[in-house]
Amino acid sequence: MRCPRVLPLLFFALTRSLLAQHPVPFLNQPLVPSSAAPGGNEFTLTLNGTGFASSSAVHWNGHSRATHFVSERQLTATILATDIAKAGTASITVVSPKPGGGASAVAFFPVAEPASSVTFTKIDFSSAGGNIQVVTADFNGDGKLDLATVGYYDSTVRIFLGNGDGTFKVGPVYSVCEAHSVVAGDFNGDGIVDLAVGARGCDEVTILLGNGDGTFRDSGSFAVGPTGPYGGPYSLAMGDFNMDGKLDLATANESNYVSVLFGNGDGTFRKHVDYDIGTTALHLAVGDFNEDGNLDLAVASPSQDGISILLGSCSATFRKGPVISFGTATDNRYLTAIDLNRDGKLDLAISDGELNTLSVMLGNGNGTFHGGGQYAIGGNDADEVGAADFRGNRILDLVVPSFYSSSVAYLVGKGDGVFEAPVNYTSGLGARGVAVGDFNGDGRLDFAISNQYANTISVFLNQPADPSK
Repeated sequence: MRCPRVLPLLFFALTRSLLAQHPVPFLNQPLVPSSAAPGGNEFTLTLNGTGFASSSAVHWNGHSRATHFVSERQLTATILATDIAKAGTASITVVSPKPGGGASAVAFFPVAEPASSVTFTKIDFSSAGGNIQVVTADFNGDGKLDLATVGYYDSTVRIFLGNGDGTFKVGPVYSVCEAHSVVAGDFNGDGIVDLAVGARGCDEVTILLGNGDGTFRDSGSFAVGPTGPYGGPYSLAMGDFNMDGKLDLATANESNYVSVLFGNGDGTFRKHVDYDIGTTALHLAVGDFNEDGNLDLAVASPSQDGISILLGSCSATFRKGPVISFGTATDNRYLTAIDLNRDGKLDLAISDGELNTLSVMLGNGNGTFHGGGQYAIGGNDADEVGAADFRGNRILDLVVPSFYSSSVAYLVGKGDGVFEAPVNYTSGLGARGVAVGDFNGDGRLDFAISNQYANTISVFLNQPADPSK
């Protein structure tokens, strides 16, 4: 919950409530349900997250739908039969009004016939400079998903504009010192997608503000806290950590430190606040893990057996939470926070680069987790983790690239946090980053992989192997 305020008079209490800043809503994955078949009936969509307001509205492809406020952590919305009349993928956001407020990050809702199994067809295109990470969003407002990738070797951010058929055309290129990580969000509140880029070689974050036409402008660079011998930040995460209606950033600095940079709402950030987790911070996941209404951080480290939890508070500070140990990990690299067993509590999927495994830790809803299984992914040097309802059957699957084996593991979920043995696809040498989206507009979620050594992006288009209808 938010910090309680005790005021002597009801009038002042009401005035304070009316004038309070609405947080930027934070939307958990998956939506409930996470997909639908075309031609279905009107239904109720449940959205879980953090920072919802009584006046928040659920938007379907930018259009408001009748929304019911359940709590600061849950909304429901009425989705019309006309919304799902034909195949396609909808963009879902939660929008809160001013003061503060704004739109959550986009969640994708696929509308397609469910399939008991799927395969993926690969399309490669050139992207020079050593691709570390890739993100997807509609940068030019044409309704087609685009890609941005960070090139570590040539210090660039490359934009690729989607054609809507799974192919992309080359867009602009921007210089960022040893660009290593990237997140997409609206950092100046103008409703246009921006980029925050971790400049590992310069120990800072560079902000590229979107112009809405696929181009960006530099809004400045902002220092992070103590970094490791190779610089930092290694990775980024975003959320409204102080609930003031402005997006903030957290950085894992490849040192013992995580830095938090509070946003000013205009694309600039205040001086970093640093937290010593006592071990190397490599990757971050954001979510309300103890369900108190404040965003927390999960931190992966290659030098400890477990995940460090930093618990957020209504005073905009973090405190050390538990270290989540699962016994066999030796090189925790990447993680994602998502509800894998459909119990309404955020779980963690964690890759181990040395053991080449994926570990699932199921959330208890109080900031602690319990073991949910470990899976050999059949590759070499597991990296980022992606999750989506690829089969359109309301069950999440996972994809994990492997750096040295040039492969991607696809793990089919059973809906209870358990996964089948992986199916492996060939990607490119140095497979690292994952971005999930419907790149050809057929209502089925695809994924893109950034290949660092191959200087390519691999787009894997989803093909139903056995439609159930």
